[in-house]
Amino acid sequence: MATAALLQVLSWQGIFLAPNFIPSDEIHLYQTLGNNLRNALPSLGLLNRGNLTEANFIDQLDQPLPHYAKLLEERITNVTGIPYHRDETALLFTRQVPLHVKSPSSSVNFLHHDKNGRTQRSVTCLIYLTTTKEDKDGGHTIFPAIPKGIALMDPLKSMTASTTSTSRYNLPNGWRQPASTTKIIAQRLAHGFQRGHRHLTDGSYGNKRDLWDRTAFKLVEKECVLARTGKNRGLAIRPKAGDAVFFWSSHADGRPNLLAWHTACVAIGGESREAIQKFKEPVRENERTANYGIHDDAVDEHVEEERNLEL
Repeated sequence: MATAALLQVLSWQGIFLAPNFIPSDEIHLYQTLGNNLRNALPSLGLLNRGNLTEANFIDQLDQPLPHYAKLLEERITNVTGIPYHRDETALLFTRQVPLHVKSPSSSVNFLHHDKNGRTQRSVTCLIYLTTTKEDKDGGHTIFPAIPKGIALMDPLKSMTASTTSTSRYNLPNGWRQPASTTKIIAQRLAHGFQRGHRHLTDGSYGNKRDLWDRTAFKLVEKECVLARTGKNRGLAIRPKAGDAVFFWSSHADGRPNLLAWHTACVAIGGESREAIQKFKEPVRENERTANYGIHDDAVDEHVEEERNLEL
């Protein structure tokens, strides 16, 4: 029996959690699909120093989208308000194999902003297919520029409060400012974004080295280490199978969300971390009817009905 997912606010900077977004009795379907993808296709991931991160888009199989995957796309649309269309990328299946070492060469896998690939990306859905049982095993999803527990006031009351910025961090009046470490990370990553950077990595795990701010990178590494003890200052999420994290890379007015930098911390214990990612992009105005929707027949019927009404 499917359980309705209720969104929980993790940060008023555009990060939300949907528990049980995929019901427990459906998770095995997506795990099997991910395994089939990995067995049939070469991975987009790279192997280096014992850490393997694999990634495959579902449309690489050149097969019809399974019915349950179509329903998942529709579920994502219901949360994001952005319909599926052919100009956005397909569902991405990922897997990270834990290193099983106490002190990896780096605790950060790939720190990036989701506008690194396509500038039109506005919201990402990250769905966990496996559970990390203990913090000490690592593998958290971390948003180092956003402090955990950011809201101290009633969200409903804040709707009537002035939204005039009280600091360069751009929070509404009456809200707590982030801890100093998180604020330093936020400012450095925001400045990097404004200078054209979309990822920050030391190249430890097969990614191209782009270490334009060593201080920010070292601070993020420390956050991933602290997440293993629950003492992190930035927002860290421990994977739980079926849960989904939605985060917005753009504000409502189209400006990029400069705080949406994130990474998967390196897993050092437990089982492989499997997940699905979906990058949503707004439908382009001149392609709304031509490229909209998963069910082409339904779209064609809708367009035909509109034409009949015009006649």
